[in-house]
Amino acid sequence: MHHNRRSPVPIKTLARLCIATMIVGLALSLEPTRPGHAATFTPKLAPLDAHGGPTFTHALRPASPAIDAGNPATPGGGGSNTCEATDQRGLARTVDGNGDDVARCDIGAYELTDTLVVDRTDDFAPASFCTAIANDCSLRGAIQAANGNPADDIILLPPGVYTLTIPGDDENLALTGDLDINSSLALTSAGAVTINGNSLVTGDRVFHVTGDYTVTFSNVTIRGGNGTGGGLYNYFGRLTLINTTLVSNTSIGGGGGIYNSGSLTIINSTLNGNTATSAAGGGIFNNGSLTIINSTLSGNTATAGAGGGGIYNSGSLTITNSTLSGNTATTGGGLYAYAAAVTLNNVTVVSNTVTSGDGGGIQRFAGAVTLLNTLLAGNTDLGGQAPDCSGLLTSLGHNLIGNLTGCAFASTTGDQVGAGANPLDPGLGPLQDNGGFTPTHALQLGGPAIDAGDNATCAVTDQRGVTRPFGPACDIGAFELDVYALYLPLVRR
Repeated sequence: MHHNRRSPVPIKTLARLCIATMIVGLALSLEPTRPGHAATFTPKLAPLDAHGGPTFTHALRPASPAIDAGNPATPGGGGSNTCEATDQRGLARTVDGNGDDVARCDIGAYELTDTLVVDRTDDFAPASFCTAIANDCSLRGAIQAANGNPADDIILLPPGVYTLTIPGDDENLALTGDLDINSSLALTSAGAVTINGNSLVTGDRVFHVTGDYTVTFSNVTIRGGNGTGGGLYNYFGRLTLINTTLVSNTSIGGGGGIYNSGSLTIINSTLNGNTATSAAGGGIFNNGSLTIINSTLSGNTATAGAGGGGIYNSGSLTITNSTLSGNTATTGGGLYAYAAAVTLNNVTVVSNTVTSGDGGGIQRFAGAVTLLNTLLAGNTDLGGQAPDCSGLLTSLGHNLIGNLTGCAFASTTGDQVGAGANPLDPGLGPLQDNGGFTPTHALQLGGPAIDAGDNATCAVTDQRGVTRPFGPACDIGAFELDVYALYLPLVRR
């Protein structure tokens, strides 16, 4: 029998939540009043959801009284009462939201932008008008329309499979091949959406962010691309992926799933089964700035000598509450750290493999690789030299390293290490759906990672969103065990 052992919510936190709920509830309940009564307004907000940017927001609905009702001064101009230069999602203010040809910022955290609603799944470029007329907005057409609009756009995809079918890989206007993004936009869905690059026909990747634009993808699956960054090539853009899956993409120039040379944040997302066939980074090739939160990279492969089955890194990399599992490469099965700084906190790195080089889990070639509250165990080096790690790794404490053979690692407070013929068994279940947005390896009762983390440095929730700590101390790795063991007395007859 298991008992839920969630920590009680502090009284102050409950009070804040209650106050926030009452304020939102009051705002949503306001209605136009009868004649003779003081005027009140319905704010006309959409539910809290992914509307672009790294956090959920309440979108303004059409005809909301908050549209274009902010301070008329230039946003971000420095005045004490001016609007911020961007909204909560990072999209620029101001936009003419009410159609009066005067652009003013909106009240609140959300700036209403142009929304392009795709209404056909075929790859028909001329369908770029995106009006209320039926069948005049394809995905490619919406990208082209957004590229031609100086304001930020939202592209909304109804549920379905969107397959690219126009061949060509040598232009950046989204006319042929991949979908080139030349403006700031948010692409999101209203249900299950798959965007298939269909590279056998198009000969190209799926998406290309071509420059310094703010772009958000949410609630979509990207598959079937082939090119530098098989699924997505971020060329100096500011890109955020939320609840997004990249699967079965291929690269011959690096980054089977993603090639990043800009700023990339990945949240609640999965990269699975992507391949770099003659270059590095089966899941991701990063030489920009990369932040990964609450995400899983699994089953990705890099066949070239540079390695990095899950990630090849030569830029800035921070991973929190995430899982690298079942990735394969010639060297650095889970992660190949070629240069720059890498930090892993509450990360699980297991079941990765190298076929000819070193570092089944992590191979550090250069740059600082720092671990805290991280589980690195159960990886494989087919040559036997360095199954879990190779090169110098720095500990900030409370890590579990299954086998230190081939790895330079100075243990510090709270570290648990095994070596050689006596590796540590991390006590993990298989990679599967254990709740949350992404698959995880659950800790098994009695495992050495349980209650062995550092409450001062652990992430506040685990990869699934379960609150830490769930006992006297947080758990090592991406998963927080949230049950108690119940030991019943043995009764003899």
